[in-house]
Amino acid sequence: MDDDANIVNVRFTKSVIASKAAFTYQAAQDRKDDLTQTDALTEGIRLLNSIAIKLRAKRMAAGALNLASPEIKIHLDSSESSGPIDIEAKKQLETNSLVEEFMLLANISVANRIYERFPQTAVLRRHCAPPSSNFDVLKDVLGKRKGLTLDTSSSGALAASLDACEDPSIPDFNTLVRIMATRCMLSAEYFGSGSVARDAFGHYGLATPMYTVRGCSVVLADRAALHLADPSLRRRARSPSALRRHLRHAAQLGPAQPAVRRPGHGQHQPPPSFRPAGRPRERRVLRRRRRARSPGAGQGAGRRR
Repeated sequence: MDDDANIVNVRFTKSVIASKAAFTYQAAQDRKDDLTQTDALTEGIRLLNSIAIKLRAKRMAAGALNLASPEIKIHLDSSESSGPIDIEAKKQLETNSLVEEFMLLANISVANRIYERFPQTAVLRRHCAPPSSNFDVLKDVLGKRKGLTLDTSSSGALAASLDACEDPSIPDFNTLVRIMATRCMLSAEYFGSGSVARDAFGHYGLATPMYTVRGCSVVLADRAALHLADPSLRRRARSPSALRRHLRHAAQLGPAQPAVRRPGHGQHQPPPSFRPAGRPRERRVLRRRRRARSPGAGQGAGRRR
């Protein structure tokens, strides 16, 4: 990365993280702001923060939206009381943004690399542009009651319009408008790169042409990245087609479902649609075990076909 936070080169490798310390967001912020601390760890936090500021500025210039709703903390009278005594909006710190920017950078880098290597089976995440009609009610209310306009022609135009939605008499007015704008958006979704056209990969809210999340799709994205990073894994892989089949099958499974209890059985079994079929010999063993557990087994019922 150069001085303007432009990526020069990306390298994926297996590594071990040697953590020097663990901080809360507030502790890291206090350490960064304390000018009397000039140790290597504190200077490292300041360096990362300066890079994060540049990364955020570039995203916003590209048209990224700032739609995050404030986190609310509810204070109770006691641990046994159910009645709140105070509600506090959690303050957003620079260190929150620091972690967010590098997380986004890692996700974008992984998305580009796995798509480059697996153009038909990469698991990515997209956020389609919402229809303009989704904002009709919000536009109407802002125009009639506040004389404000909302330009939804692009993500950049919407971001600029949201920045201009201010009411000096209501300090939280801008936050309220952003929360309402969030409800007008479409939901982001995972997809296989071979299932949609290349120009439909973009993430509207982040203003990036390609994105993935190493959270829900952590197994798929991280295994794909690890396969690229470790030459020994590439040598041991059966074939590119076998890996593509594995990724395609895993992408079709969707989110995991809770285990279900079948009547008459003492164990939790996974839903039938998520149970692997297995090889022919394994299927025969499973059939024999089911017969042994079924009523009348071993009483001369005869072989079933």
